[in-house]
Order: sequence, then structure tokens, then C-alpha cells
Amino acid sequence: MTMVLEARAKVNLSLHVTGRRGDGYHTLDTIMASVDLADTLWIGERARGITLSVEGGAPAGEENLAMRAARLLEPLCDGRGADILLIKRIPAQAGLGGGSADAAAALIGLNRLWDLNLPPCVLARYALRLGADVPFMLTGGLARCRGVGEDITPLPFAGKLPLLIIRGGEGLSTAAVYHAMDRMDAPCPEGSPDAAEDALRRSDRARLAAALGNDLEAPARALGLPVDEICADLIESGALAARMTGSGSAFFGLYESVDAATRAQVRLAARYPFCCVASTVAQGLAWTRE
Repeated sequence: MTMVLEARAKVNLSLHVTGRRGDGYHTLDTIMASVDLADTLWIGERARGITLSVEGGAPAGEENLAMRAARLLEPLCDGRGADILLIKRIPAQAGLGGGSADAAAALIGLNRLWDLNLPPCVLARYALRLGADVPFMLTGGLARCRGVGEDITPLPFAGKLPLLIIRGGEGLSTAAVYHAMDRMDAPCPEGSPDAAEDALRRSDRARLAAALGNDLEAPARALGLPVDEICADLIESGALAARMTGSGSAFFGLYESVDAATRAQVRLAARYPFCCVASTVAQGLAWTRE
């Protein structure tokens, strides 16, 4: 058996840092949306052992999140193995959750390949061990996520939102961005998760544009990312609003239509080598073959 899964990226429509726990992890209140930019995982049977091959910009060793996910489930597989081929399209260190999506796809795929029959609640516990975004990636779509990724409230899919995603520079380490935030005075919250959720429930794109925000833009700016310049480029290209996603260095513009996003792509592609028209989608993973 060989199965193929599309592991989709996410954007943070709103991201508010709510605190820091005693163990150093930051707590968030964020609205995440899956988009149709995706990596592909081919997962096939093997007599024993696990192999990982990667096409694109990601490590192929034990540090890869897809391999780490496989290692978590390996003790349950009764000696069976798997060959995993990961085709990377989501840029790394961009705040788009590519590694988290790959990990979620590996958990879902291997659970089926190895006939483990682990229920969603158990997979979610494994996912949380891999990273704060991974539990959301198991289902994706649209959700408000609180805490360190464990508290997920699905939201009704608000229809496809047309986006242009650009990478604004070299990748930023998530740890470095949070460390920079910890050295700053308490930032003024950017946007409002409550207002963003209300706008999504009402399918009010104008109100959503006004509610978008990301508290991590300030520390990313302090680390040298040209946040204001990139957002201005997106606004000047016709975006209703523009924000950084996650801890950067990717940004997204929200547009009135796919045509408007496509026109903006033509305008900005020469300046930003990674410049991708995308839309929000109702699921984070998709089976393309089984």
C-alpha cells in the first residue's frame, strides 16, 4: 500500500500572546486558517525500519518533524516499517506551519498504514509533543486555538478567502522571535481575536481586514525583518489588509478576489522570490491517493 497526503500550510489571521508559563512556553490566543499551499507526503510499506527522503528545502534526518512523528508511533507498529517521501513546497522558518503540517500528515498516514486505530484524542496528544501547531494541523480548516495548542475551538468555514503569501526575507527562528519579545516592554496587542472571530462568523471581509493582527510583528521587526515595508507593499498592491503569519518571515495580504491577488502577484513577484496566490480551505490534510 502507498498513500499520498497533501499537508497544507496555515496562516494566523489573528495572533495574541496571552502570557508565559513557568516552563517557558508562551500561551496564545490565535485564529488559524488552512490554505491550499501544501507539501506532499508519500508513505509506503516497508518490511521494517523507517526511511525519510526529502525533495526541497528541509532536513532529511531525525530532526525532521515528519520523522519525529514516525518515531513516536514506531513502538506501536509491531515491527512494521515505512518509507516516507516528503516533497517540500511550504518554505521553512516562515510561520506557515510546514513542518507541523508534515508531522500531522505522518501521524495520520502511519496510523492508517500500520492499522494502529488510534482515536483522534490520542493522536492529538502525540501531536502536542511535536509542537504547538501540530494538533490544529490534524484537522485544519478554521479554528481558534488557545494555550500552547491544546485548546482548539473549530469555527465554521467562512468560505475561501483570497490571499497572496510572500516571504519577506531569510527565515526567523521562532525561539529567537519569542526571546526578543521577552526582552521588550509588554507590546500593545495587534488586532483582536474576538473581533476576527465575529467577522468570520458573519462572513464580513471588511471587518475581518480591520481585525487582523499579530503580536509577534514587533519582535520580528526588532530582529531586522522589514515588517512595515512588506505590509506596505501588499497594501499598495491592492490588499485589504496585510499581516505577518506566525513568527515570520512570511506575510499574507487579504484581497477582494482571486483575480486581485493574482494581479498583485504579477506586481510583487520580481521583488519577492516566494510569492504565491492561495485561498483558505476547509481541511488541513487531503488524501490524494490510498
